[in-house]
Amino acid sequence: MLYWHDVESVVGDVVTISGTVAQPDGTVLRVLSERLRFLNVVALNGFLAETGFEVEAQFGGWNREAVTGSSQEIITIARRG
Repeated sequence: MLYWHDVESVVGDVVTISGTVAQPDGTVLRVLSERLRFLNVVALNGFLAETGFEVEAQFGGWNREAVTGSSQEIITIARRG
């Protein structure tokens, strides 16, 4: 099986993508539409606090590096307060 994504649109912090599932010969079996929301640290922490979570730690990558403006990920450890 093959699977790939195509970006359909970017509006604010929401990215709409289509995911295509195909046979190795290219025969398309299914096309899925997905919407992903990308938040910055302030917005993410605000949503967590609103729902009763406390952030214990945040990292900018899987090697526990600090979150910076150029971090491509926000790894968050949170517990319900």
